[in-house]
Amino acid sequence: MVANTLITIDDVRFMVREGLAGNISPDDEISEDTRIEDLGLTSLQIAELIMRIEDDLDIDLDSTRLAEVQTVGQLLLTVDLSMNHAQNEAIRI
Repeated sequence: MVANTLITIDDVRFMVREGLAGNISPDDEISEDTRIEDLGLTSLQIAELIMRIEDDLDIDLDSTRLAEVQTVGQLLLTVDLSMNHAQNEAIRI
């Protein structure tokens, strides 16, 4: 992924599958409605996924918003909102 581009559902699918290192079947569907808790990720894997998103996109995600995220779609929205906020802050400088 390139910094400052929107994250897609395919990006999240890839990162989740990579993070689970073969513990998830290729047949398991990951959609925007998929609940994070249903992915089988440990809390450490979730933290690593969040850190990877932040690093890849060069953003800081709001921990308060992240605590409310329950689905992959909500994660995408949170990332997009953080990216828009970061871009708006850069424009003001």
